[in-house]
Amino acid sequence: MNRIETNKFRKPGGWKFLLSGLLILWAAFPVLAQVEPSVKAPTAEEMNGEATIKIDPELYSQKALQKTADLGTYLAIISDRSNSMAEANKAVELAVDLFINEDAEVEVSGPEGRNRYKVRAYLNRLKLLEYDKIEISWTDISYVSDLKKGTDGNYYGVITLQQRFKGFKDNEVVYGDVTEKNIEVMVVPYQKAADGVQQQKWDVFLSDVGVVVTKFDQ
Repeated sequence: MNRIETNKFRKPGGWKFLLSGLLILWAAFPVLAQVEPSVKAPTAEEMNGEATIKIDPELYSQKALQKTADLGTYLAIISDRSNSMAEANKAVELAVDLFINEDAEVEVSGPEGRNRYKVRAYLNRLKLLEYDKIEISWTDISYVSDLKKGTDGNYYGVITLQQRFKGFKDNEVVYGDVTEKNIEVMVVPYQKAADGVQQQKWDVFLSDVGVVVTKFDQ
């Protein structure tokens, strides 16, 4: 009998575009060369939370969904046992760069309960899971379009998705679950010097990843 675990973690509100049936198969991206490195988050000196910026909703959507897809690609590389440790380590660094900083947390759930890990610790843990093979896929990715400005001057939104996880040993599935997750995204205004002139820019970065509900196969 299936078991279900629930949690009220930042359930998104507002209108959204539901990309129903969109399936990101992480194992379909075997090499790092297929993904462009992410622009790193601006430094504290470059951030300009007091700035008033005009955000293109369509561009925001594209950036947020692209960084979410890139994270899936890197996780596939990290969890693929056929890749070398050097390839996995490089994917860890690229995945970390998608986040606003290394204090961002990723929540995980299992039969014994839930845990939260700093993003780098989570990625390194994924490398060491004791399975012969891991399959992870995402479905029902929803883009929540209404951004809210925080007290820090940054803008926040949420992407919701369902994650399918399967762990194999001796070619048999020994663990599986389906988890609904929320990924908080931040739109960060910052200043960047170009030819001696300070230019106002913005970019999207991932922040905390939380579990909403988990359904266990076994």
